[in-house]
Amino acid sequence: MLAYYILKIRIKLLKNRIFDLENRMKSQDILILLGILTWKGPKVTYERLSEAMGVSKTPTVHAVKRLVEARLYHEYFGKVNIPAAKEFLIHGVKYVFPHPNIEENTSEVLGF
Repeated sequence: MLAYYILKIRIKLLKNRIFDLENRMKSQDILILLGILTWKGPKVTYERLSEAMGVSKTPTVHAVKRLVEARLYHEYFGKVNIPAAKEFLIHGVKYVFPHPNIEENTSEVLGF
């Protein structure tokens, strides 16, 4: 009976992990965030934003949803969470999108 519950927990964790991998932030989300931050003119809409950024509407909608989930954008008010976005862009991007050869570059940066 205990093995059954352990198996159920493992399946649930696997499903959550797959969900997290599908919904994790993508590099185009940064482009969309910067596009919203620098938007001048009438109210930003998915259509206008996707046209201005050169991205189709569907990826723009998904990017905004991920920004909302990350609490970088408030969809109801149509506003960017400026302090969170600033902190993320300055300190978080390098951890979300690490350099591919991070181990090689770390020794150079640390002076080893």
